[in-house]
Amino acid sequence: MMKKGLAEKLDRKQAIRKFIIELLTMLGIAFVISILVGLCCGKVNWIISGIMVGFAVLLTCVSHLASRPEKFSPQKLEKMSALAEEERLKLVKKLGWHWEARDTALCRTDNKTGETLESVDRRMLTEVWGINTDQGPFVEDLWFLCICGEQEISVASELLTPKIQDWFFALPGFDHNAFRGCMCCTDNRKTLLWRRSPLSFTWSDAWVLTSLLLSGEKTVTLVALMAVADGINHAILMTGEVNHALSLLCANGYLEVDGTISLTDRVEAVKDKWYRKARTFDKIGIVHQHLVQYATAPCPEIKEYFTDDDMKNAYREYTGK
Repeated sequence: MMKKGLAEKLDRKQAIRKFIIELLTMLGIAFVISILVGLCCGKVNWIISGIMVGFAVLLTCVSHLASRPEKFSPQKLEKMSALAEEERLKLVKKLGWHWEARDTALCRTDNKTGETLESVDRRMLTEVWGINTDQGPFVEDLWFLCICGEQEISVASELLTPKIQDWFFALPGFDHNAFRGCMCCTDNRKTLLWRRSPLSFTWSDAWVLTSLLLSGEKTVTLVALMAVADGINHAILMTGEVNHALSLLCANGYLEVDGTISLTDRVEAVKDKWYRKARTFDKIGIVHQHLVQYATAPCPEIKEYFTDDDMKNAYREYTGK
């Protein structure tokens, strides 16, 4: 909120500065013209000079008045939407690929083969930014920048269908006001539209809980957790991922941690029929959906249940290195 207020204050100062510069410029031009007219007539007429100066002030002020938004009829809006879709299809044909929403993923897909060239998984998404440029309207001047860890993917707003826009708008806490500001912006600007809350469940949290469930034990060691997680995803859990998951899962009553990790009876609710039928890796998505839907207890902070040294020792014990 403070950053937003500061941005508005800076924008207001910039607008005032721009207005003053334009006003002084117009006054200077009016004064010079009145002097030149006076020299041509042999005498400076101050009445004419005053009129020109007043006209310059009026012209500058009118250009900065807020314009009333134009109202469009439903037929006009429908026609504009049809034209926008026609232009989008032309651009898609020219590029040879398009964006489409598939469940939790946003995929850049080849038009001919249907092959996914790159994708953004909503569960892995950490930030969405609106990128404006001053190059419009002849080239695209608004982009969505999706950040997933170290991966960055840009999506031009010109290529978005209503369904894909809804994919972004469905992100919990998406800043619609900031997005409307991006739609009206004509300057070079980067605006934060969405950021995942550090205290909300992520895909990694579901990976941890799924690993604990698949261990088959009520009490699980860090070494066993690391081994099962590697077996599911062929990757080693990081310290931050483990502590983040354990903090939220403990706060919501799924676990208790005291050196070892103990599962409570609440985890039985996760094992529905879809979980039991799903393949091993797909169980993570089902667990994540359950956590997002049913785990609502607040978590004030991320606790350090395990240190980097604990994780390194567990990794050595698991791999035998």
